[in-house]
Amino acid sequence: GTEDELEQRHKYCALLLTTDRIVGEIMKNLKLLNLYSNTLIVFTTDNGGETVYGASNYPLRGSKGDAFDGNTRVIASVSGGIVESAELFGQRREEMMSNLDWTPTLLQFAGYLQCIDEGDTTWDGVSQFDMIMGNEGAAVRSELILNIGDTDLGTVAVLVQHEGAIYKYLRFDDIAMADEEGSWAASKWWKNGMSALSGVSASDTSGDTAGDSLDAVD
Repeated sequence: GTEDELEQRHKYCALLLTTDRIVGEIMKNLKLLNLYSNTLIVFTTDNGGETVYGASNYPLRGSKGDAFDGNTRVIASVSGGIVESAELFGQRREEMMSNLDWTPTLLQFAGYLQCIDEGDTTWDGVSQFDMIMGNEGAAVRSELILNIGDTDLGTVAVLVQHEGAIYKYLRFDDIAMADEEGSWAASKWWKNGMSALSGVSASDTSGDTAGDSLDAVD
């Protein structure tokens, strides 16, 4: 990379080390204060790295606004005493989840979601409490809007689950990122879906494909 990019990477590494130390201190104090057993810890992100600035989203390719999944699909991890007492450590969840879902999910973990009248809700997310806890019959997402670029819906990115696979539908009016400019395209979005409790394993690297028309996808 360039000197500026290398300098940014050095700063980023320093921030990671500082974050790791601070998180360790938080965990230690939660246990010292006997708060750990009733705590849910969430590690997540709103997006991946921006490749034009030298970031890598390996094993995924691409960035926001194209047919690949890098910078759009990210991992999340939950920990803490609540997860440990439910014997969920080491488990994975393959369902689709949005960051929009964290508000009602955390409210349900805290025991407040049922106290809020439906007319008073201010979020678009869906609680993923049952999915995370592995409860039988948990409702899961079958679609997710990634982006709406304009009020006329000329630029749209949507995920849809169909017959066990998740597909990404893209429409671009003003840029030729789909198969044909201004048309819908579809790409298989990793057959096993998003990991909600753990990282991406090596076997998932083949799922990042793009450019197939809808009728050509297996």
